[in-house]
Amino acid sequence: MFAPFGINFGEFQGGENPFVNLLSDKFRPKFLADSPLISGFPTVDIFLNRPIDSDGIPVGDARTPIQPFMGGILIDNLTHVLIADFCSELGISLTFDASIPAIHLIF
Repeated sequence: MFAPFGINFGEFQGGENPFVNLLSDKFRPKFLADSPLISGFPTVDIFLNRPIDSDGIPVGDARTPIQPFMGGILIDNLTHVLIADFCSELGISLTFDASIPAIHLIF
């Protein structure tokens, strides 16, 4: 997924309360994003290192809260997020080069 940044896909759960859990030893979200979501699409919570116990039940503390750090939407079985919010949450620099056009993520 974001292998150069040390972010890996941990788990996806569908159903009534879908979520994606990303895994990383390098990042800790700021829990600032309140991403606007496009109405009419199913939503999904995005977690980073979501703590679970041996039964798969979410547990948390001050260092690893259970809350998602941002939201996304599901379109054609793919999770979409606002990349600017994602980068801001994790302290990843984002630049846009209109001459190519391309978005560059810098860590």
